[in-house]
Amino acid sequence: MKVTYKTGKFTVEAEGNTTEIFKQLASFDSVFGNCINKVNDSENIGFRHRVVDENDYFEMYDKDTFHTLKFGRTKKDQSLFPRRKNTDGTWMPDGGWAKYDPNTPTVKSTSEKQKLDVKIPF
Repeated sequence: MKVTYKTGKFTVEAEGNTTEIFKQLASFDSVFGNCINKVNDSENIGFRHRVVDENDYFEMYDKDTFHTLKFGRTKKDQSLFPRRKNTDGTWMPDGGWAKYDPNTPTVKSTSEKQKLDVKIPF
């Protein structure tokens, strides 16, 4: 079976049995169904891929306000999913869309600070 599916600006074709097609369309919707900035309903969205220290980073960004929606990858098959929770497990506001704040500590800088604060017992 072959299916053509349209959502927003995108059209995709999926092929296989109903279960395989469902999985393909769910994956497509998970990533490309997020092409509206939940902060301001903007549809002027771009895609960004960067490689830092041999790690891939994927995000969508609002070309007008520079809000971003970051994506993670599953361990099993490396498929993308939108990051909607903070590192502490709480839900992020605006469906994960956020504006870059240079004053927000990163995970790396936080862990480095914790290492520096550790008292050595000798």
